[in-house]
Amino acid sequence: MKFPWKRGEIAKNEDEMYQALRRVFLSPDGLTVLRLLLNDWSFFEICDTEQKKALNEYAKKFLHDYLGMSRITVYTEFNIEDKE
Repeated sequence: MKFPWKRGEIAKNEDEMYQALRRVFLSPDGLTVLRLLLNDWSFFEICDTEQKKALNEYAKKFLHDYLGMSRITVYTEFNIEDKE
C-alpha cells in the first residue's frame, strides 16, 4: 500500500485540524481506532512503569489538545485487594 504523504502543513488552520480530528475519531470506526490507541497508550491501566506513565500522559494530552475533551471520567477495572 502506498501513502502519498509529504512533510508539511496538516491543515489550513488549527480549527480545521481539530474539526477533522473530531470528525474522524468520533465516528463509529474512529471510536474503535481511538479505543485501540488508548489501550496501547495505557490510558485504562494503572501505570506501574515509566513507559506506561509517559504513554498515559500522552493519551491525556491527545484527548485534551486534539479532541477538545477536557473533562473526562474514566472507570477502569481495579480490585483494591489485588494491590495489597
